[in-house]
Amino acid sequence: MSRNHLAELAADTVKQALAAGASDAECTIVEGDEFSAEIIASVLDRPPEELVSCLSGPLSRLHNIVVPLGVQRAGQARNRLSRYRFRHHLFQRYFESSQDVIERSRLHEAVGKALEMFYGGQTDEIAVRLARHFEFANLRDKAISYLLAAGKRAQILFANEEAIEHFKRGLSLIAFLPESPERDRLELQLQLAIGTPLIATHGHNSAAIEQAYSRARQLVERCGDRKDLFQVLSLLKSYYNLRGDRKNSEETARAMLRIAEETGDGELLVTSAVKMVTNSYYYGQWAEFRNYVDRTIQLYDPQKHRTLAYRIGADPKGQALALGGLGFWMLGFPDQARRCTEAVLASERDVAIPVWSWFAYYYVTSFHIYAEELAAARHWIDEALRVSKEQGMSHYLPYTESVLGWLIARTGDQGGISKLHQGLAWLREIGDLMNSLLFLRLLADACLTHRLVSE
Repeated sequence: MSRNHLAELAADTVKQALAAGASDAECTIVEGDEFSAEIIASVLDRPPEELVSCLSGPLSRLHNIVVPLGVQRAGQARNRLSRYRFRHHLFQRYFESSQDVIERSRLHEAVGKALEMFYGGQTDEIAVRLARHFEFANLRDKAISYLLAAGKRAQILFANEEAIEHFKRGLSLIAFLPESPERDRLELQLQLAIGTPLIATHGHNSAAIEQAYSRARQLVERCGDRKDLFQVLSLLKSYYNLRGDRKNSEETARAMLRIAEETGDGELLVTSAVKMVTNSYYYGQWAEFRNYVDRTIQLYDPQKHRTLAYRIGADPKGQALALGGLGFWMLGFPDQARRCTEAVLASERDVAIPVWSWFAYYYVTSFHIYAEELAAARHWIDEALRVSKEQGMSHYLPYTESVLGWLIARTGDQGGISKLHQGLAWLREIGDLMNSLLFLRLLADACLTHRLVSE
């Protein structure tokens, strides 16, 4: 049977239903593929029992247009929602063709408001649906707010690509809003929010990170507060580190420290402290390094600060311990370094956020490489590889596979050297100077192992 013939049959069925008095069905298409009798009844200002009778009666049993799915409860008040779906998408398409853009816009607004009423203070779970309705209703500011909520919800569930799509959609709608402080505030929230899932999927040195946070910095000057500025600086500082931009990195870290000390905010204080740990470690400022490792650990409150890993991509105490393990080993304190490294794994178990798990395993691998404990290093780099693959963190795979290549080369297989070459080429392409220097050292060591002196 051809597609055109199926469409004709669907149209005839719908016409029969409408002729028999089932005109209420025309409103069902606005809510989506699945819809609720009570929501449509609210839009039509009709008793929900009438809609249930129509949908479960002639539209289901007689005309086979819809299928009953069951009953859900919505919101804190546990409002009843009788759920249905169209038996075939051609039925839905026919109803859509019967409405013009003005009718659909009005109905989308009405359905959106009805959903808000039924779900009360628990609209985050249907934020994507609400964003769609208010976008079609040309209420773009409300649509953007719900896209922001949808992105944050996806981020909490570690659905980072989905979160990025919601935030990007919100940013695309911003352009349609008139210039105003409210518009700037909405865009700032989106630009700040998109940073964390971008880190999880593309890393700190992604060009998209710089673009988002450079724009956010402009917006902070117009409508933000000091906490907003601090968040922008935090992400930019990590970007400068990996680019090997010492001047901007140090200036940004000092600016963060000033804001934290002036506000006295606990989250800002512990975050600024760990940023000073990373700077002092990368640039060999060992007196400051020891001071800020201790300070980060002292400031860290697990009840208050564990969720910071969602926003900055790492647990502050865990990161201080991880770099402490590496730094103390370099300074000649192996026992202290080992204790720090063991505590990193405890932090990873407590926080249980994929991007921090990857970093924790990667740092622990680095410690075992320094300690020439290759079996342990292989175990933890395999764990990092597993997390990056399972969580779709493709940006982190080249780092992981490059270290794995060195371990393969050191344990006798010259083929591991090619993985290091590939990793270095990728790091140069994305401009990650800091890690390029590390991988060059690993490459030189691997070549020396296999007597490839000319390499």
